Amino acid sequence: MAIDRADLHSHTTASDGLQQPRENVRMAKEAGLAAIAITDHDTVDGIAEAIEAGKELGVIVVPGVEISTAANGSDIHILGYYTDWQSESWRLKLGSLLQTRDRRNLMI
Repeated sequence: MAIDRADLHSHTTASDGLQQPRENVRMAKEAGLAAIAITDHDTVDGIAEAIEAGKELGVIVVPGVEISTAANGSDIHILGYYTDWQSESWRLKLGSLLQTRDRRNLMI
């Protein structure tokens, strides 16, 4: 019996990944994965391209995000799956989180 495999934590050039979203999906297909989640830091900008590639290549693309925050001096990363990546209000909120992260990185 075949077991489908998935990578539920991948980053693209929309944040700090090395590959374009389409390339992440292609690599997942070549690795024999049935699904991949696009979970860029504080952005959903790579999801549309990945979903399109997933449809073409037969790979399920889970729209996700990795929210970065800090508490008590520690970095915290929270993965969210099946995010409403087309919501303008969600995109604006993520944009403000991204700006906060950029300011924090400059202070470090």
